[in-house]
Amino acid sequence: MGIHQRVHVIYSGRVQGVGFRMTVRDLAQQFPVVGTVCNVSDGSVELLAVGETQALLSFLQSIDQRMSRNIENCQLDWQEVRENEFQGFSIGPDKWGG
Repeated sequence: MGIHQRVHVIYSGRVQGVGFRMTVRDLAQQFPVVGTVCNVSDGSVELLAVGETQALLSFLQSIDQRMSRNIENCQLDWQEVRENEFQGFSIGPDKWGG
């Protein structure tokens, strides 16, 4: 079993109202990753995912390939894993607050 990591990604572009979150959730089922994806009030989409490094890289690559025409930019930040932060992969609540 490899080392688990946590990745935080902010996708911007035409990423809301185009099935982006559902596509990410569906793609996540193909990889041994857990996490959440949600809309943010500035029009971006936030992804938090935990898994082994190679699984996360493959997952992110699949998102890029599937949604490339919608993604204008993505900010990626590798972080320390928080124990038992996620159970499965889900679409989280929208973040509209300030």
